[in-house]
Amino acid sequence: MSAGLFAKSPAESVKDTLAVMDAQPDERLILRAVGKPVDPALATFDPQNARGLYELTREMI
Repeated sequence: MSAGLFAKSPAESVKDTLAVMDAQPDERLILRAVGKPVDPALATFDPQNARGLYELTREMI
């Protein structure tokens, strides 16, 4: 099979990401994987680190 069957243009690739960023609630950053929400309470995520990253980047998003 050709990669062209699955490849997306950069503009198409960022549509879902931009939609999530535009619709985020103010109280927290929503994590997504393959279009599905990811529970930020999982042990994989340190809430303090996540909050720190959010505070550093919230003006950019």
